[in-house]
Amino acid sequence: MNLKKFFKYFLLMFGLFLTMYTLKIMYQQKYIATLDIKEIKGKTLNIMTSSLFSERNLIETFGSRFKSNIKYTIEEKNEKYFNIKNDEIHALIYPSFTYRQEGTGKGYQAMDESKLPNLLNIDDNHVEYMRKLYTISGKLYAAPVAYVPYAIFFDKEKIKPSTTGKSYFTGNIKVALSGDYGSFLALVKILGLKPDMASVASIQKTLGKGNVILFDPDKLDAAADLIKKEKSLIVIAPIYLKSYMETRVELNEVILPDEGTYATLYLVSIVGDGELELSHIFVNHVIDPSIQKTLCDILGYPVINKLALKSMEPLQYNTLKMNTPEYFKNLLVLKNRKEFDNAVNLYNAFIKGL
Repeated sequence: MNLKKFFKYFLLMFGLFLTMYTLKIMYQQKYIATLDIKEIKGKTLNIMTSSLFSERNLIETFGSRFKSNIKYTIEEKNEKYFNIKNDEIHALIYPSFTYRQEGTGKGYQAMDESKLPNLLNIDDNHVEYMRKLYTISGKLYAAPVAYVPYAIFFDKEKIKPSTTGKSYFTGNIKVALSGDYGSFLALVKILGLKPDMASVASIQKTLGKGNVILFDPDKLDAAADLIKKEKSLIVIAPIYLKSYMETRVELNEVILPDEGTYATLYLVSIVGDGELELSHIFVNHVIDPSIQKTLCDILGYPVINKLALKSMEPLQYNTLKMNTPEYFKNLLVLKNRKEFDNAVNLYNAFIKGL
């Protein structure tokens, strides 16, 4: 193909892309235009979620679009999401392993998919996951929002970069772990183990006695001081700490290993039967491409809306491996309370033996 033909082909394909993107944006705007704002204007929607999803733009954009308010109840303890009893909560953003399947009474409410046009933009792998686990008798009870994988952080001037996670744990090296079960599960996945008691002894042997420190991810200044003091060359922590690790801990490289890692998948559901119309609007809002882009660009979460990728920097979605959607299938994701309780027990056994 000569250069002239190449440019003609490129312009044609680019034009088709812009047309499709514009049509999708117009479809979303058409959906907003069909809403009766008078019915929801001035109302307040009560949301329970962790602070991970209290991003300012998400809240302010919702208010400006729909002339309604969001009131957040921030809950960091995963155990609280297993038994939601608060009648004042209208919707939840929560870890997938706390999902309950009854979907009746004061539990999750079946969602009207005709009111959720952004479901059409969810990545195919997540659609498959959603239909398999969160659709009961043809009715949808939860939709994915984003996921938070645990990454490997290091200084590329001191550690040779590799996309293979195992290669970082072959020698006598100091490792800092985020003080929670997620960092342990990340090691389980990276080292090709199973989440059982045998993996506890195996990981302790691989890392070596005295080479592991734990830091509190909620006390980052103290964490940075500890990591520097102990001269830990490798850190395993949630991906959203990327900017902090670069600026405060001076670790200039981050990878999601080829073998996969542990990730917490977050879902959104409608709870109870209060404010159903506004709750549907909120669900559609958090999976909107513009909001998904914000969650990724500002907070660093891999997101599930494939249309959002069109306006992201390639470096961003390459680092998070969203350019290879099948990577989600390589992740270790807890599915229920039994798996969660097992992970906590294994982590406690692990740190007891350090």
